[in-house]
Amino acid sequence: MKKSVISERFKSILTAATVAMATSYLLVLSECIIAGNMIGEEAVAAIALVAPVIPFLQFIGEMIAAGTFALISYAGGKGDEEEINRLYSQAMTLAVAVGFVLTLLFVVFRVQILSYWDVSADLMTYADAYYAGVMIRPIIAFVELFLMPLLLIEGQEKRNLVASVVKVIAGIALEIVLCNSLGLFGISLATTISLAIALVIEASYLFTKDCPLKYKFYLNFNKLRKVFSLSICVAIPELFLTLLPFVVTSYLITNFGESIIAIFAMINTIINLAVAIFYGLDDVIQSMGCLYLGEKNIHGIKKVMNLCIKAAIAEGVLMATVLIIFADKVALAFGITEPRTLELAVSAIRIYSVFLIALFVTMTYSFYYLYINRKFMSV
Repeated sequence: MKKSVISERFKSILTAATVAMATSYLLVLSECIIAGNMIGEEAVAAIALVAPVIPFLQFIGEMIAAGTFALISYAGGKGDEEEINRLYSQAMTLAVAVGFVLTLLFVVFRVQILSYWDVSADLMTYADAYYAGVMIRPIIAFVELFLMPLLLIEGQEKRNLVASVVKVIAGIALEIVLCNSLGLFGISLATTISLAIALVIEASYLFTKDCPLKYKFYLNFNKLRKVFSLSICVAIPELFLTLLPFVVTSYLITNFGESIIAIFAMINTIINLAVAIFYGLDDVIQSMGCLYLGEKNIHGIKKVMNLCIKAAIAEGVLMATVLIIFADKVALAFGITEPRTLELAVSAIRIYSVFLIALFVTMTYSFYYLYINRKFMSV
């Protein structure tokens, strides 16, 4: 494969994957911004309480998807179409089944989950309203998360981009409209609806004559073990983002009061967005790096990784620069206006931004070592 072909393929997958991953967290970002400006800081704080649910879903989803698509790319490099269909069928079965079970659990244990927080009645009312729109999301989010990288492997970058753009535009528009009539529940429900719209667009590929994938119920515990062993390192950042709000929010409420939660909600959203943008590079390593590994194409692997490192540095520098320069504008966008709180928010943004480049490069090398079976180096 020619160098220019690898470069063009890299750019195509990176663009589609980054947009696809980022739009899901852009919707969470827009939720905070719209809630902060249309309802108030307390609504943003309520989103922060429920926020761990989002990376938790991402963590469970990555445990299914990441290893599956690495193995699909390996099989593609070897030309094993039957193995590709087995892995696809297994992952689709798990995505639907686990999504259904989690949706049911989120509904049944709604009160118990929300009662973890010892907050004021007003804040809990907002949190409950936001959670009501989130608890029906898992089954939609799991299948949509599975289909995004699948489309990249199948060369459907344009369809992926269309789904992502429609998702974010429809989501933001619906958040504004439904917030006026349903408040914070409307904002949360709007994001769930936009994910469902994107899912329909992505799933339409499976019913076209160009799709070679054929679903047939399949579960193999040895293959599941391989999938989970590859997935765990990819999913660890999402597990961290799930646990972080529980620890930090409890500490902040105990020592500084509820008013400071809005700042953490803002920083946590930015962290999630940064990790989501990075996962675009992970999708490139999965779809191209693992494919070349299956082909034993050393030149292709080296080329992809060199491009990934350059892209990681560029993305880190760009995001850090934008956040440092526009830190005050970002804080204001979240509805933080009280002078002292605003000052703390701006400082927090700029301190965090400094470490973005190191985060992007370290995660790139970590996932590379994972996919070439150097799990110790990855960890």
